[in-house]
Amino acid sequence: MGNYDFEKDLVLGEQGEKMVALYLMLGHDMTFLGYNKDNRFDILMRNRISNEKKTFEVKTDYYVDEHNDTGNMAIEIRHKNKPSGISCTKADVFIYFFRNLAENNIWMIKTSELKSLIKDNVSGLKRVMGGDTKETEILLIPKHKFKNSFYIDEIQVQKKEGEKEHQR
Repeated sequence: MGNYDFEKDLVLGEQGEKMVALYLMLGHDMTFLGYNKDNRFDILMRNRISNEKKTFEVKTDYYVDEHNDTGNMAIEIRHKNKPSGISCTKADVFIYFFRNLAENNIWMIKTSELKSLIKDNVSGLKRVMGGDTKETEILLIPKHKFKNSFYIDEIQVQKKEGEKEHQR
């Protein structure tokens, strides 16, 4: 992988969260209630029909594009040997957003179902170390193998004239 810049990645992640929040408001009868800045969840919404509150964990992937796709989702499980990412989120729904793909760029699953998928298949999933200092343990989930477990949709991303893809 390329060089990591935590601050830049944080800004890009927050941009992805805003795009996903807008997607949920416009296409899924949700009302935006707020963002969260700790590891419990990223977005708080309310269903306009049932009035039920829902929390969302959003992973925005800027690395994958039409020419660079390993076929995997990178799911963080530990950082510096402590639970992180999917291991500690309290979100109701986990959303993986492939920002630079034009189609099938939103993959949604109940967090409890993703945790079960991981638990039931952990021995067959590849583990890698990543992040700024290579101290983050990541499981690679092959999209083709588990696509039936996810609700797959897309956010149509309009690029401004002259805008380039985020590259590492």
